[in-house]
Formats: sequence, C-alpha cells, structure tokens
Amino acid sequence: MSIWILVSDACRATLYATEKRGDDWKVVDTYVHPESRLKNSELTPTEPGHSAKSKGSSRHTTMEPDTSPKLAEMEHFAQQLADVLSAGTTHRSYDRVFLVAPPHFLGLLRHRLSGETEKRLISVVHKNYTFADAHEARRRLEDEIFATADQ
Repeated sequence: MSIWILVSDACRATLYATEKRGDDWKVVDTYVHPESRLKNSELTPTEPGHSAKSKGSSRHTTMEPDTSPKLAEMEHFAQQLADVLSAGTTHRSYDRVFLVAPPHFLGLLRHRLSGETEKRLISVVHKNYTFADAHEARRRLEDEIFATADQ
C-alpha cells in the first residue's frame, strides 16, 4: 500500500511517499510558491481605484477585490497542490494520502480536493512541519499516520 504524505504551508510543500511503517520516506517532489509570502502591497503595484464612502463608517476603494491578493496567492498554491494529488489519484500513484499543514492553509487545500482524492484521505494534522527534512517528518508523524492507515 503506497501512502503519500503532503507536508505544506502557504508557500512551500514537500510530498513524501512510503509503503509501510519503518520504511524511509522518499521525496516525490517539492513545491514553492514565494508569492504567498509577499505582502498585499507587494502583490498589487498600484492602489486599486479611489476611495468611496460605503454604508457604515468604514471607507473602501471602489475597485477593492473581494479576496486579498495574498489570500488569492495562497488559494492558487492550494489549487496547485490539489491538482498534484488529483493527478496522483488518476495515475494510481498512491492508495492513501495524509495531509499536514497549518489550519488555515489546510482548509484552503481540503476545499479544493477532488472527490476521488478526498476518498483516499486518511487523516490530517493541523501543524506546520515544513521545516523538517524527511527523517524528522517521519519521526514526528509516522505513529499518527500508521495509526489511522492501519485501521
């Protein structure tokens, strides 16, 4: 049984593969999305429109987007990762998948998973372990992954 483990945050991710408890984790691929680190002002080179009075006491620009540029970049990266997982599902590259990400980004990612990928999702961890290499990630996550994968 092949298991993929996606360890990500809003700007970087590592996809690991393993077969069983105790095996080394192999890096399938790494992904970076530096735009997610930028500030809104760095993502929009000019101010969007002029200021207008809205109902209530706050002022908004008339061309202000519903989603901030930073959030849009995070959503773009979440979609990119969901597409990778979907392609893996289509190509039968894995049997089960496990997601590790901070809560907000995990929500963005899960919202974009295909139905087939969602069926293969065994569990999630709401933490950021992108700092860890394969050995450290395995040490921190293996028990939790195989506790749910073996059920």
